[in-house]
Amino acid sequence: MRNLSMEEKLSCYLTDIINKNIQLSKMELAKINYGIATLLINLIKVSLIYSVSIMLGVVSETLVCHLVFCIMRRYCYGLHAKSSIVCSIIGVLYFSIGPFIVLNYSFSITRELVILLGIIFEIIIYYKVPAYTNNSRVGDSKEKRKKALIINFLIICGILMLNDEQLRLISFMGIFLSILLTIPIKKGDMTNV
Repeated sequence: MRNLSMEEKLSCYLTDIINKNIQLSKMELAKINYGIATLLINLIKVSLIYSVSIMLGVVSETLVCHLVFCIMRRYCYGLHAKSSIVCSIIGVLYFSIGPFIVLNYSFSITRELVILLGIIFEIIIYYKVPAYTNNSRVGDSKEKRKKALIINFLIICGILMLNDEQLRLISFMGIFLSILLTIPIKKGDMTNV
C-alpha cells in the first residue's frame, strides 16, 4: 500500500466520521473521500499562495492575477502539474512572487502590446482551446472555445481600460498563464489538441 499524503489521511479520517453517522455504500464513500481530499489539497495550495502574498504585501495583486487566471482556466482547461507540490510551487512563483516582482521593478505593459498579445491569444484560443488533459475530455468543444474567445476578449478590453500599467501587467499575467497551459509541452503531443 502506498504512503498517503497528509490531505489523504485527513480525508480518510473525515470520511470515516461521516460513515459512522450515515451508512453509505463503498462507492459513495469513495466519492466523498475523493471530494474531501480534492477540497483539502486546493485549500492548502490557496492558503500557501495567499500566505506568501501576505508576507510580500501583494495580496490584492495576487487576487487580481489569480482571478483572471481562474476565469480563463474555466474555459481553456489545459495542462496540470504532475504533483500537488509542483502545482503549489508554480502557484507561489506565479501568483505571489510574480506580482511582487512587477510591483518592485519597472515592468509595465503598453496598451498597444496588450492589443497585439490579445490578438495572438485569440488565435491560440481558437486553435488550442479547450485543451484536454490525459484524464478528461471536455464536452462541447465548440461552445467552450466560443466562450473562451469571448471571455478573453472581454478581459483584454477590461485590461485596456486600466490606467495603472502595473495592474494591467498583473491582470495580463493571469491570461498569459492560462493560455500557456493550453500549449502542448512536447512536439507532437496531441493530448490537448
